[in-house]
Amino acid sequence: MTRSRALIWFILVVMGLLAALEYSRTAYPSCLEACGQWHRESIAGTGFSPLRYRVFSAFAIQVIWQPTSDLEIALAFIEAHAIALPLMAAALYLWFRQWTNRQIAALAGVAIIWMYLPSMFRAWGLSLYSAFEVVFLCLGLLLIHHRRTGLLFAVLIVVATLNRETALLLPLAYVVTNLQRWRERDVLVRGAVFFGLWLVVFIGIRLVRGAAPEMVTIAGAWTANTAGWVGVDAILNHVFFIPIWVAAFAGIRLAPKFLKQTALVGLPYVALLIPFSLWNEVRLLLPLLVLWMPLALITFEHSDAVSHRRVIAAVDE
Repeated sequence: MTRSRALIWFILVVMGLLAALEYSRTAYPSCLEACGQWHRESIAGTGFSPLRYRVFSAFAIQVIWQPTSDLEIALAFIEAHAIALPLMAAALYLWFRQWTNRQIAALAGVAIIWMYLPSMFRAWGLSLYSAFEVVFLCLGLLLIHHRRTGLLFAVLIVVATLNRETALLLPLAYVVTNLQRWRERDVLVRGAVFFGLWLVVFIGIRLVRGAAPEMVTIAGAWTANTAGWVGVDAILNHVFFIPIWVAAFAGIRLAPKFLKQTALVGLPYVALLIPFSLWNEVRLLLPLLVLWMPLALITFEHSDAVSHRRVIAAVDE
């Protein structure tokens, strides 16, 4: 490993640890009692939907740290974030590095997302699963890109679905990136198996843990989004994402075919966010940042290359 690579990995780890510190200061102590209660209910199978069904991070916390009191649960989640957030930074870097010419560009992509984390932490609470969601999505996309969609990819879908239902993006990404091969038996079988695995886990965990009342209903979310502070807060938060989306849109023309295909996966996700989410919870944009940030980085690198060529041309004249 070169010194530059070692430095980048050191920076990623430090970024992750500092983000965990920011999480601890933002989420606690205001969430101490509520988060403790929600975690205990998730473990007992008596909590609200969707927390009752996102079992991966909750049970990982319980098995490894075995917390009981509110304070112990808070400390366990902070320590878990100190592991998950560096992993998230590393996964993002590896994914972005596939599409950038320089290491610094991939690191910049991670840094841009990190600048948005304080806003995300304001409505984060027990959402350790959001960090793992990014890790699983990046790993899954890398496996698809390198055509390693065998047993490891299948296991990843199962684990990711236990973490959050948005694991559906993984089989969807596989199908979208293999549409040109849809008549091949291997592609059809794998696509069916991957979607089947997601569906079995998605339904199975709900059958095992029982029906749960919604923490926020569709009607309640719509009212909050359109007639209260949530809507205003959402506008203030989302305005700062506009430069990323504009750059990503500009990058479509320059992007490799694989990125153009995976970018499409974000569209049904957006369609689901509109009715089912509180719009000020900008952590829900993390999957979109995974899918669309590479397009923005391509735009930035292309602009830099064009500017560089213009400087050289001016000097030559």
